[in-house]
Amino acid sequence: MTAQATLALFLLSPLAASAADAFAFSSGPYVQSPLEGSATIVWLTSRNATGWVEYGKVGTAPRRAVASRDGLIDAGGLVHKVPLTGLEPGAEYQYRVYAKEIIEYLPYRPRFGDVISSPPATFRTAKPGPAVNFLFFTDVHGRTGMFTELLKANAGRPYDFAVLGGDMLDHLDSHEQLRDLLGPVGDAFAGHIPFFWVRGNHETRGRYARELPRYIASPNGHYYYAFDWGPARLVVLDTGEDKEDGNREYSGLADFDAYRREQAAWLAREIRGEQWRKAKFRIVLAHMPFPAVPGKEWHGQLDCYRVFGPLLNEGGADLMLSGHQHQHAVIPPEPGQHGYAIVRGGAWNPEGRTVIRVEVEADQLRAVILRPDGSEAGRWEARSRVR
Repeated sequence: MTAQATLALFLLSPLAASAADAFAFSSGPYVQSPLEGSATIVWLTSRNATGWVEYGKVGTAPRRAVASRDGLIDAGGLVHKVPLTGLEPGAEYQYRVYAKEIIEYLPYRPRFGDVISSPPATFRTAKPGPAVNFLFFTDVHGRTGMFTELLKANAGRPYDFAVLGGDMLDHLDSHEQLRDLLGPVGDAFAGHIPFFWVRGNHETRGRYARELPRYIASPNGHYYYAFDWGPARLVVLDTGEDKEDGNREYSGLADFDAYRREQAAWLAREIRGEQWRKAKFRIVLAHMPFPAVPGKEWHGQLDCYRVFGPLLNEGGADLMLSGHQHQHAVIPPEPGQHGYAIVRGGAWNPEGRTVIRVEVEADQLRAVILRPDGSEAGRWEARSRVR
């Protein structure tokens, strides 16, 4: 029998089918929100399971963490999200995740399958200090190869975290879509470099859109939040959909005008708080830029400008990072309109593929739009206005 015939018979055999269908990690692990003494590790499995994380500060004995609610450890799903607490600021932690397959969830004696574990990985928690660097990706629209392509533009320079700036997918219809996105994100960087997800308007669409929070972990459980890293205060806003709530595309299931006003009440408190006022730089992360691009004044952007714009001007925001328009741009502050610069990323199309690298060093802020070959498509630099 030839080698080709032997291989063909093996591929048709039950043994080969079993190997192909073996219990495995299908995405991750990836690190979320390593802030204020805690972090969250998320991973996906190919079959229903329970899981845990073993972690510890590099050089110390590991501890074990599980996710539990009301006395029950999370079990029986494909998505696993375990919080780690009691972490030190600016410290490096090593971790690995474990998953135990649940073959049959019987009431008194569940049947378990294999236990698998990930290779050891490390991450670093946020810390106060003179500097922070991060990357901003936007409008990938399912082209997951872009992450590896655009990381080449960063040329190996260190960065503390990444931001997925919205419209990572065209819509959300299934677990498999998120699995196939988060797998490449984890492989590219997110197993050791955390990311924050800024929801885009396309991620509000589809029957699975309401499931996205199960796959990510924000500092406060919302899509809008604020955090400190180095000398910067970062505010994440959820700009919602771009059309009116009553638009036929939303079938009567959208309520974004009220949601934006809920965020505005929170933002009003944020800009008057001590952390915002004392930060050397105040950076806003929002999928849709506002004011809107002239000639493209969709309702959502206009409403964002109405409810968020005056507050950001009052609070002295320095920079907004955004996407949505599928054309990269640097828009300087315009007196009487917006006191903050807007640096906008491109999109999935070959001529628009960009990543924004942000560098904050003491009193200097720099945002550079990079093409895949590392050349600059634009930049914005500013000095701190806080003394």
